[in-house]
Amino acid sequence: MSPRWLVTGARGFLGRHVCAALERAGHDVLRLDRTPPAPTDGLVADLTIGPPDLRGRRVDVVAHLAGFVHHDAPPEAFERSIVDGTRHLLDSLARLDLPPRAFIYASSVAVYGRTTGELVTEAAATAATTVYGRSKRRAEELVAAWAGRRGVAASILRLPGLVGPGMRGGVARLVRRLRRWSYLGIGPGTARRSVVLAEDVAAALPDLAGASGTFHLTDRAHPSFLDLETAIRARLGRRPPPRLPLPMARLLARVGDLAERAGVEGAFSTPVLERTLDTLTFDDSLAVERFGWAPTPVVERVAEWVEEEIGPVRPLRSPSSRRRS
Repeated sequence: MSPRWLVTGARGFLGRHVCAALERAGHDVLRLDRTPPAPTDGLVADLTIGPPDLRGRRVDVVAHLAGFVHHDAPPEAFERSIVDGTRHLLDSLARLDLPPRAFIYASSVAVYGRTTGELVTEAAATAATTVYGRSKRRAEELVAAWAGRRGVAASILRLPGLVGPGMRGGVARLVRRLRRWSYLGIGPGTARRSVVLAEDVAAALPDLAGASGTFHLTDRAHPSFLDLETAIRARLGRRPPPRLPLPMARLLARVGDLAERAGVEGAFSTPVLERTLDTLTFDDSLAVERFGWAPTPVVERVAEWVEEEIGPVRPLRSPSSRRRS
C-alpha cells in the first residue's frame, strides 16, 4: 500500500508542484487548503481558525506547506497563519488513532536573519529580523517538539527563493521588468543568491519522509544576479539592459532613505541596494549526504519558468526601435 500524504497549502505555488510530483510517483494524496471548492477526496479547512477534522482519515506522511508569505502583511497575519496554523494542524494530528510516521515542514532561510554570507550551514544561529522569519522559527520549534514527543520523523526544510512555473517574488519581477524594458542593472551584478526549483523540492519529498533533521535545499549553483539576468534576457531575445554605476546608485539610495523616513513606501533605499550587492548563499551538503539531493541549476530550466510567467515568448521591439518606426 502506498503511503497516504496529507499536503497543506495544496493550491499554493509549492503545493501544486508537490501534489503533482507525488501523484506522478504513485502516492495517495489528501489535499488540504483553505479555499473552496474542495478537491476530490480533499479537505477545505482554515488552519488559522482551528484544527481541521481528520477523523477517519489515514495519514502516513505530512507535507506542511501552508503559511502566509506576503512580507508586507501585518504582524498578526504571520502569527495566525504560520504559528497558530501549525499548532492547529499538530493538534489535529494528535487526535488520530495512529500518528503519521513522518512530518515535513517547509520553512525558510529567513529564520537566520542574514543579509550576507557564503554557504551558510544549518548550524548557523537563527536570529530572524523579520516577523516572517521569527514566525517560521517558532513553527519549526512546535514541529520539532511535537514530533519528538510522539516519535515522528520530522524534516525541517529551510528553503531559499523558489523558482518555477507559477512563481512569485523577485525572480518573477525580474522576468517582467526585462520583458517590459523597465529593468536597470545595478553595479556589476556579481552578488550570488541561493535559489531552487520548486519542482526539484517536490520530487525530493519522498526521500525526505523519514530523514529527520534540518536541511537546506538549493540548486547548488547559487547564480549571480547577472547569471539570472543573462539567462532570462537570452530567452526573451533582449539586449543587455543599461547598468547604473554604483556611485549613482548609492546617491539615489540615500535619497530613497529620506523618502522612506517621510513615509513614502517602496522607495529605492540603502537596504534595498545592499541586498543587490551582497552575496547570500546556503550550504546544502547535508541534504546531498543524507538523501542524495541532486538538483538542476535554475538557469538550465529558464525556458519553462519564463514562458509560464509571461506566456509564449514573442519578439518585442525595443523602445528605441519603436521610436524609429
